[in-house]
Amino acid sequence: MIGSKTKFGFGTADPVDTGLVAESWGLVSTREHLEPPNALRGTRSRFAGNVIEGPERVAGPIEFIPGDTTLAAILGWCGFTLSTATWSLTEALTSRYLEAYRVSDRQKISGAYVDGVTIRMPKGGLWSWGLDVIGQQETIPGSGSFPSLTFPIEKGFALHKTTFTYGGTAYKVSDVTISIRHFLDAELANDDYASLIDATDRVIGVQLSLPYTSDAASDLLRPSVAGASGVFATTDGTNTYTFTMPKLQFPRGAVPINGRGRQFLQLSGTARASSAANDELTIVKS
Repeated sequence: MIGSKTKFGFGTADPVDTGLVAESWGLVSTREHLEPPNALRGTRSRFAGNVIEGPERVAGPIEFIPGDTTLAAILGWCGFTLSTATWSLTEALTSRYLEAYRVSDRQKISGAYVDGVTIRMPKGGLWSWGLDVIGQQETIPGSGSFPSLTFPIEKGFALHKTTFTYGGTAYKVSDVTISIRHFLDAELANDDYASLIDATDRVIGVQLSLPYTSDAASDLLRPSVAGASGVFATTDGTNTYTFTMPKLQFPRGAVPINGRGRQFLQLSGTARASSAANDELTIVKS
């Protein structure tokens, strides 16, 4: 069998109603075997009858190279809420049903939440969105067929079509990583699966690599501890998405000197709330 992109169904209910395409799919269901450590003294053998099946754990990564259609579908799952054309962070995360096509069978996941999102914009390439997913239960239907869905064919976004401003000043950037972590607590309790999944925190990180210039060094190596507005805007030629962080804070840094090549500033910062809860990051489509 030759692996390729994964087509899967996505929705707030079962049966799923939205078709998406993932670059890679790593969601798996595992159940460990539980065995009393001293079930039978006097022998080194371990007997099968002492073993019970442990609770189900469903987790794994899904990676996208999303265009406009896919973004519209997954942003609400990643912890945002839409008002007109603005996606804002929300306190309450929502789960999704997922159903992946598996050649001769199907994999269905219920109660799937996004624990973390990693957005990578490498130089010379398309951006990618990696989602770390925690689910509740997996089923492999023994009958029926995969839902009839339409799957998007769309353009992606790239770093060379992205601008970055900090404190109102535009800078050249070589690569960008934005990460959102919700720190999900998957509680097994007295169920044989994670029946309670709750977000306990949220941290938004930004990693930048910038070609060294005197202006960039003076502004970004010794920034104010109060932070400043950081804005990324990227386009596919038709749609533009603008990521705004009103209080993007970079701690003091240094410039690594590596031989005769171009020198880069390596910055790692945190986007924090400014004047109200949940305003660390907004995404506006135009």
